[in-house]
Amino acid sequence: DLAAIQSRIDKASSVLQETGEGISAADNKEDPLQTANYSCARDRHSVLTNKVSTAANNLKALKSNANKAMAFSAFLSESDKMLSQVQEQKEIIGRRMASVGNGGFAAESMTSIDTMCRESQASTLESERKSQVLVKGLESLISKAKALEAEGYDSSTVNDPVKRIQDNLSQLSNIIGLEKKQTMFMRKIYIHAKA
Repeated sequence: DLAAIQSRIDKASSVLQETGEGISAADNKEDPLQTANYSCARDRHSVLTNKVSTAANNLKALKSNANKAMAFSAFLSESDKMLSQVQEQKEIIGRRMASVGNGGFAAESMTSIDTMCRESQASTLESERKSQVLVKGLESLISKAKALEAEGYDSSTVNDPVKRIQDNLSQLSNIIGLEKKQTMFMRKIYIHAKA
């Protein structure tokens, strides 16, 4: 656990600081033997202080790398979720279009065709609204990708999920356009049947 390691480093720093103050306070320059002993103690203290400092810097780097890895993991999770949402929308629209296409709506009554047209229009508008929400989400994801790139992540590693989502959003837009055409065709049949 990083907090426990940080605690141990802080404790070691505190003990070394007290020891260093004790060594400085007890230094007696009049006795050559004592001077040699305190010189060794200062050298040893310096080595230990450097080791604790190195450990603190390594822990700081480890925390930074862990935070970067967590940010990248969150980015990938968010892009996977968004890609799933886009694909789900494509499947829903595809099923609706297949249902209308296989339903033999041209042989239905005028009231039934009118109801189908209205439901199809409402569904298409809802699909467009959801698509716009996904596009806004993609904009947020693109800014996160740029931030990750600035932190040193490989451009292709960060941009590949974004590219897949962009491609799927383009396909979703095309499918919504096809559904609109299908709805307009149903509306024309309704108008001709009504006339």
